[in-house]
Amino acid sequence: MGKVQVNHWYGVGHLAQEPLLKEIKGRDRGVCEMCVAVQRKPYKDEHRGADFLDVTVWGQLGEHCHRYLSKGSQVIIEGELRQRSWRDANNEWRKRFWIVAHRVSFLGTIVEESDADADAELAADDKMPF
Repeated sequence: MGKVQVNHWYGVGHLAQEPLLKEIKGRDRGVCEMCVAVQRKPYKDEHRGADFLDVTVWGQLGEHCHRYLSKGSQVIIEGELRQRSWRDANNEWRKRFWIVAHRVSFLGTIVEESDADADAELAADDKMPF
């Protein structure tokens, strides 16, 4: 039997800044970049604190995130962890970790006025429910 490998990430947090939508030249889809603050579980008597995670959302889902979310919006993110390594100008190794979201659930109020349920959940291949 082969080895099982899983790269699946779930998190609930708040957007730490406004989402940024970028158009990719030569591609028919854009990408939304967000920073999501996720609370840490406190260890013993430590202060709770938060981690600020970069989240990338591609295509139509990314466009919806940019349109309907804003700084402070609460979201559930489902996706996978990605990592990239490179050498900087001083020949030092650097690493960057981020989440590529496959599903984003909007919690609470969305930016644009709508009669739709504010807890709308969108998958990467779903249409907008409103």
